[in-house]
Amino acid sequence: MIRWFSDIKPTNPILVFVVMFLFRVNFLFKDFETPQFTSENISTFFVFINQNKWMAFSLSTLLVYFTALALNFVVIKHEILFRSNYLSSYFYVILSSFFEEYYYIGPSTVINLIIIFSFHRIFELYKANNPIDSIFFSGLLAGITILFSVSYFVFFPFLILGILFFRNFNFKELIVSVFGFSLPIYLSFIVNYIVYSKWVPTYYNMPDFLNFNGYQPFIYSAFPFVFVFILFATFRLVANFSKNNIKTRRIFQLLYIYIGVVVILVFTGHQSPLHESILLVMPGSLILAYYYTSPHKIGKLKLIFHWLFLATVFIFQYKFLVA
Repeated sequence: MIRWFSDIKPTNPILVFVVMFLFRVNFLFKDFETPQFTSENISTFFVFINQNKWMAFSLSTLLVYFTALALNFVVIKHEILFRSNYLSSYFYVILSSFFEEYYYIGPSTVINLIIIFSFHRIFELYKANNPIDSIFFSGLLAGITILFSVSYFVFFPFLILGILFFRNFNFKELIVSVFGFSLPIYLSFIVNYIVYSKWVPTYYNMPDFLNFNGYQPFIYSAFPFVFVFILFATFRLVANFSKNNIKTRRIFQLLYIYIGVVVILVFTGHQSPLHESILLVMPGSLILAYYYTSPHKIGKLKLIFHWLFLATVFIFQYKFLVA
């Protein structure tokens, strides 16, 4: 299976959907309970569209599928891997089936897609002759995340750092990025004032990064096992680091910094750790895709590694059937 996704084939998008369905269909056999998004803004909307099991499953599955294809587009567009393939979308749909919280359509699921397109704009800055548009839209997309939760303000310093990864410091470009990031927040204040006669929404939960959420939900899942697999893939990435072009090196350096930012979001603050952890799916799938697209052939060891990975996730997905 891994070899089939290692190239561009017309049937790959269909097979990605099939794999995603196999790893997510277990949700339909479980007891359904409407999720509560207490720490995010506009939570009423997300609670409403998740009231029905079939609606929640269908919308979240379609969103995950579209996000997987969007990620694959970005990977191919910027030549992040050694050759074009569908491995990033393949691993994305598998990693997106870890926890039951991923089967609902929530703020973090939407933000994952927004962040991917923001990354796309940041990656465009490499050797760009006219970077203003890319800087503005990368900031605008990152700023939209604030409308879901104030905790996502941590993406602002990350945005500035990402721009500096691909561009020399320029005060004009800095102002453009700040303007793009601030525009969604400004417009939300205007709308809130028109509707409620208040500038700042009363439902804003200020971030609390000193509050530790704990790690118990991750221990009793496939997460520790898959973390080991990603760790091995990271060793391969480091070993091949000098073989990558400069752009790819900077992209992966930025991705690991992004992982650090998301880990802070997952384990601190008011938000649900499991809901926030879906933001780790994108960099995790890219690291695994890199491992199987490295200059070395996909030998028996890599195939064993792959089937162990699939078996681990699959067992945890369907263990409720024998419980």
